[in-house]
Amino acid sequence: MVEPTSLLLGLEGLEVRAVAVAADRARVVDVVTVDPGAAKCPECRVASRSVKGHAVTRPRDIPYGDDPIQLRWNKTRYYCRNQACGRRSFTESVPEVPPRRRTTTRLRTQIGRSIGEAARSVVEVAAGAGVSWPTAHTAFVEHAKRVLKDPAPVR
Repeated sequence: MVEPTSLLLGLEGLEVRAVAVAADRARVVDVVTVDPGAAKCPECRVASRSVKGHAVTRPRDIPYGDDPIQLRWNKTRYYCRNQACGRRSFTESVPEVPPRRRTTTRLRTQIGRSIGEAARSVVEVAAGAGVSWPTAHTAFVEHAKRVLKDPAPVR
């Protein structure tokens, strides 16, 4: 059974360990990885049990009502033990926060929709989400690719 606070957060593969309210009313949410697939090398997909170390990342997420959420993700770094793989080490990732991403998938979706469907400027949406212009623009491009179909050939 999923722990209720983790269910409310709604980031599959992550489990909430603690929640606190910061002085600025932000919800500081400490999460850990519970997805066994997160220990697979992103290049060769071989699972690892060889721990290299630990890291704390802070991916941006959608707010909780009017208050921001600050995720603190306690991740494990692994060595890739597949000799044929060119990657030496990797850090846990889940589909909701892919490798090398500093934002959750749902925040990127919200940013893309705000720009593409609500016709808001990239600068405005980036500032409101607390991300850079390039991050917001990339989220918009990803959203547009999902929404737009290839045009029919002209006859």
